[in-house]
Amino acid sequence: MEVFEYFLIVILINSLIIQICDGDKNPIFNNLITFDEYLAKYQISVHDQATYLKYKAKFLQTQKEVINFNAKPNRTYTQGINQFAHLTLAEIIKSSFGLSLLRYPILNVQPKAIIKPPCVLKPIDWTKSGAVTPVKKQGNCGNCFIFSAVAAIESATYIKTNKTYVLSEQYAMDCLDKDLKINNNACNGGQPDYIYDLVISKKGLPLNSSYPYTGNDNKVCPVKNIVSDTAIKGYITLFTDNEDTIVCNLIKGGPMSVAVFVNSTFLKYSGGIYNDVASCKPDLVLNHAILMVGYDIDPKTKLEYYIFKNSWGPTFGENGYIRMQKGINLCGITSLVQQPSFIANPIPIG
Repeated sequence: MEVFEYFLIVILINSLIIQICDGDKNPIFNNLITFDEYLAKYQISVHDQATYLKYKAKFLQTQKEVINFNAKPNRTYTQGINQFAHLTLAEIIKSSFGLSLLRYPILNVQPKAIIKPPCVLKPIDWTKSGAVTPVKKQGNCGNCFIFSAVAAIESATYIKTNKTYVLSEQYAMDCLDKDLKINNNACNGGQPDYIYDLVISKKGLPLNSSYPYTGNDNKVCPVKNIVSDTAIKGYITLFTDNEDTIVCNLIKGGPMSVAVFVNSTFLKYSGGIYNDVASCKPDLVLNHAILMVGYDIDPKTKLEYYIFKNSWGPTFGENGYIRMQKGINLCGITSLVQQPSFIANPIPIG
C-alpha cells in the first residue's frame, strides 16, 4: 500500500470515529461495537497493518451508514452490522454470491395488477412445519446456487416423506462438472437447475454428515451413499410477472430457488420487511440465489412479503432469513423461480 494511501485511510478512520462519537448520547448508538470487538465476534483474521486499517475504515463507514439509515422515520426494515461490514461490495460478490445465468435470458419484467390470483392466497411458512433445515453458510465460495437448490430439495423431500435430511452441498459441488460436463468451477457461479439436473442424474444426494462441506472444489466425484428418498425427477421454472402465481406454487409445492439482485443495503439488512426499491431495481443483473420459504402480510403495515432463507449463516438478517416486500418485483425476484419435484414433467400453477 502506498504511503499516501495509508495516510488517507488513517485520516478517514479518525474522521469517522469523530462523527460516530459525536452521536454517542443517541440511543441509536447504544449497541455499537469497536472494530476489534467486531473482528473477534466474527473470527476475522487480519495479518498486516495495511489490511487492518483498510478493513477498519470500511467497517466504520458501514457503521455510520447503518446509524444514519436507522435514524430515518417510517422505514420498514432495519440495518445492522454483520460479517460483511469490513468488505466492499465487489469483495463480497466475489466470495459470497455465485449466481451466473447462462441458460436463461435476463428478463426485465415489471409488476402488473393481477385481476384474479390462480389460487386462494394464504399465509404460508414452511419453516414452521419442519420442512426447512437449519441455515447454512456457504463461506468464501461463490456457490449460492448450490445451497439454494439443495435446500429446496431438502424441503421437497420432507414434504414428500416427512423425513428430515440435511444433504451435501459439497457432493453437488464436486460432481457438477464431472457428471453434467459443465465447464464450471463451482465457486465461480452457476444456477439452481444445474443442481436439479445433477440430482436427477445421480438419483439423489448423500447426507452432509457423510460428505461434509469444505467449500473447495475437490475435482473428484466419488461414489457415495445416495439417499434414495431425495431422487427428484423434475423441476418447474417460472418466468412470470404475476407474483401471485409464485405464491400459489410456493403453497402447492413447497420452497423454491429464487434469483435476486443483491446490493449494499440488502447486505446490511438486519430485520423487518426489506423494500429498497430505489437501489434494488428489477432490471439489474441478478447475482444471488436464495430459498423462498414463506409468504405473509404484516398486520401493522399491511405489506405483503416473502420469507427467504439465505446461505450466509445465522448472523445475517433475521437468524439467516430476510423478509422482502411482495408485489413490486423487488430485486428482480420474478425473473427466475425454480422448484424441484418428484414428478418427471411437473406443471406449475398459473
